[in-house]
Amino acid sequence: MKLAKKKKRIKIVSFAAIVFIAMHLLIISQVTNLFERLELDLYDYQLKSTNKDKRAHEDIAIIAIDEVSLDVMQEIVGRWPWDRKVWEELLDYLSQAGAKTIFFDVKFTEYTAPPKNGELHPSDQALFMGT
Repeated sequence: MKLAKKKKRIKIVSFAAIVFIAMHLLIISQVTNLFERLELDLYDYQLKSTNKDKRAHEDIAIIAIDEVSLDVMQEIVGRWPWDRKVWEELLDYLSQAGAKTIFFDVKFTEYTAPPKNGELHPSDQALFMGT
Protein backbone atom coordinates (compact mmCIF):
# COMPACT_ATOMS: atom_id res chain seq x y z
CA MET A 1 0.00 0.00 0.00
CA LYS A 2 2.78 2.41 0.89
CA LEU A 3 4.49 1.64 -2.41
CA ALA A 4 1.32 2.50 -4.37
CA LYS A 5 1.00 5.84 -2.53
CA LYS A 6 4.65 6.60 -3.16
CA LYS A 7 4.29 5.85 -6.89
CA LYS A 8 1.19 8.01 -7.05
CA ARG A 9 3.00 10.86 -5.29
CA ILE A 10 5.96 10.51 -7.70
CA LYS A 11 3.58 10.66 -10.67
CA ILE A 12 1.88 13.80 -9.31
CA VAL A 13 5.19 15.53 -8.56
CA SER A 14 6.56 14.52 -11.97
CA PHE A 15 3.45 15.82 -13.72
CA ALA A 16 3.60 19.10 -11.77
CA ALA A 17 7.30 19.48 -12.63
CA ILE A 18 6.63 18.87 -16.32
CA VAL A 19 3.78 21.42 -16.32
CA PHE A 20 5.96 23.92 -14.43
CA ILE A 21 8.87 23.52 -16.87
CA ALA A 22 6.56 23.65 -19.92
CA MET A 23 4.92 26.84 -18.68
CA HIS A 24 8.27 28.51 -18.10
CA LEU A 25 9.54 27.45 -21.53
CA LEU A 26 6.37 28.85 -23.08
CA ILE A 27 6.77 32.16 -21.25
CA ILE A 28 10.45 32.41 -22.21
CA SER A 29 9.66 31.62 -25.85
CA GLN A 30 6.94 34.29 -25.92
CA VAL A 31 9.16 36.95 -24.38
CA THR A 32 12.17 36.20 -26.60
CA ASN A 33 10.22 35.27 -29.78
CA LEU A 34 12.31 32.10 -29.80
CA PHE A 35 9.97 30.02 -31.94
CA GLU A 36 9.25 32.84 -34.37
CA ARG A 37 12.98 33.42 -34.89
CA LEU A 38 13.56 29.69 -35.26
CA GLU A 39 10.74 29.41 -37.80
CA LEU A 40 12.10 32.34 -39.84
CA ASP A 41 15.63 30.92 -39.77
CA LEU A 42 14.38 27.51 -40.90
CA TYR A 43 12.34 29.14 -43.68
CA ASP A 44 15.41 31.09 -44.87
CA TYR A 45 17.48 27.89 -44.83
CA GLN A 46 14.80 26.04 -46.80
CA LEU A 47 14.64 28.75 -49.47
CA LYS A 48 18.42 28.97 -49.77
CA SER A 49 18.92 25.22 -49.95
CA THR A 50 16.17 24.54 -52.50
CA ASN A 51 17.09 27.47 -54.75
CA LYS A 52 20.88 27.54 -54.50
CA ASP A 53 21.40 26.42 -58.13
CA LYS A 54 18.68 28.67 -59.58
CA ARG A 55 19.23 32.15 -60.94
CA ALA A 56 16.63 34.88 -61.30
CA HIS A 57 15.68 35.73 -64.84
CA GLU A 58 17.74 38.66 -66.08
CA ASP A 59 14.60 40.58 -67.11
CA ILE A 60 13.40 40.74 -63.50
CA ALA A 61 14.47 43.58 -61.23
CA ILE A 62 13.57 43.87 -57.56
CA ILE A 63 13.47 47.33 -56.05
CA ALA A 64 13.67 46.84 -52.30
CA ILE A 65 12.63 49.35 -49.68
CA ASP A 66 14.75 48.92 -46.56
CA GLU A 67 15.84 51.12 -43.68
CA VAL A 68 18.78 52.55 -45.63
CA SER A 69 16.62 53.52 -48.61
CA LEU A 70 13.97 54.99 -46.30
CA ASP A 71 16.65 57.14 -44.63
CA VAL A 72 17.99 58.33 -47.98
CA MET A 73 14.55 58.95 -49.45
CA GLN A 74 13.39 60.86 -46.37
CA GLU A 75 15.57 63.78 -47.43
CA ILE A 76 14.06 63.69 -50.94
CA VAL A 77 10.37 62.77 -50.51
CA GLY A 78 9.73 62.88 -46.77
CA ARG A 79 8.86 60.31 -44.14
CA TRP A 80 7.19 56.98 -44.72
CA PRO A 81 4.43 56.46 -45.77
CA TRP A 82 5.23 58.35 -48.93
CA ASP A 83 2.75 60.57 -50.69
CA ARG A 84 0.95 58.88 -53.59
CA LYS A 85 2.64 61.36 -55.94
CA VAL A 86 5.95 59.60 -55.22
CA TRP A 87 4.48 56.26 -56.26
CA GLU A 88 2.97 57.83 -59.36
CA GLU A 89 6.37 59.21 -60.35
CA LEU A 90 7.99 55.83 -59.65
CA LEU A 91 5.44 54.08 -61.86
CA ASP A 92 6.03 56.61 -64.65
CA TYR A 93 9.81 56.19 -64.37
CA LEU A 94 9.63 52.39 -64.42
CA SER A 95 7.22 52.43 -67.36
CA GLN A 96 9.51 54.75 -69.32
CA ALA A 97 12.42 52.43 -68.49
CA GLY A 98 10.54 49.59 -70.19
CA ALA A 99 8.88 47.78 -67.29
CA LYS A 100 6.05 45.65 -68.61
CA THR A 101 4.67 44.54 -65.24
CA ILE A 102 5.11 46.12 -61.81
CA PHE A 103 4.17 44.43 -58.55
CA PHE A 104 4.09 46.12 -55.16
CA ASP A 105 4.62 44.29 -51.90
CA VAL A 106 3.45 47.35 -49.99
CA LYS A 107 0.19 47.93 -48.17
CA PHE A 108 -1.51 51.19 -49.02
CA THR A 109 -3.65 51.33 -45.90
CA GLU A 110 -4.56 55.00 -45.88
CA TYR A 111 -6.01 57.42 -48.38
CA THR A 112 -4.22 60.61 -49.35
CA ALA A 113 -7.48 62.27 -48.36
CA PRO A 114 -10.81 60.65 -47.46
CA PRO A 115 -13.04 60.02 -50.50
CA LYS A 116 -15.61 62.74 -51.13
CA ASN A 117 -18.94 61.73 -52.64
CA GLY A 118 -17.44 58.34 -53.47
CA GLU A 119 -14.59 59.91 -55.46
CA LEU A 120 -10.94 59.16 -54.66
CA HIS A 121 -8.34 61.87 -54.35
CA PRO A 122 -6.59 62.27 -57.77
CA SER A 123 -3.31 60.84 -56.39
CA ASP A 124 -5.10 57.77 -55.02
CA GLN A 125 -7.01 57.38 -58.28
CA ALA A 126 -3.81 57.61 -60.33
CA LEU A 127 -2.12 54.94 -58.21
CA PHE A 128 -5.19 52.71 -58.30
CA MET A 129 -5.49 52.98 -62.06
CA GLY A 130 -1.75 52.71 -62.66
CA THR A 131 -1.67 55.88 -64.71
